[in-house]
Amino acid sequence: MDNYKLYANLIRKPDSSDFNARPCVVEKWIPLRHSDFEQIKENPLHDLEAVKAYRDIMFCDNEANHCIMLLDDCGSDGILVESEGYDYPR
Repeated sequence: MDNYKLYANLIRKPDSSDFNARPCVVEKWIPLRHSDFEQIKENPLHDLEAVKAYRDIMFCDNEANHCIMLLDDCGSDGILVESEGYDYPR
């Protein structure tokens, strides 16, 4: 799938004065088994091989946040990730 652009707030600690959505470019779509996807939703701060393998394509520049999208292979759910160089979703 080609790059996909959407707008989202990827924030850890929101500043109440700035909730503007920023462009996010999905650099890689990664389908995961349903059970693995559910584990990530329940424990998102654990290291993941899928994030570690693609952390070099996740970054922020003046244009956008460059992210990966983790997909549930049994549904239509996804988790947008820009890991900031870490091995887990942030």
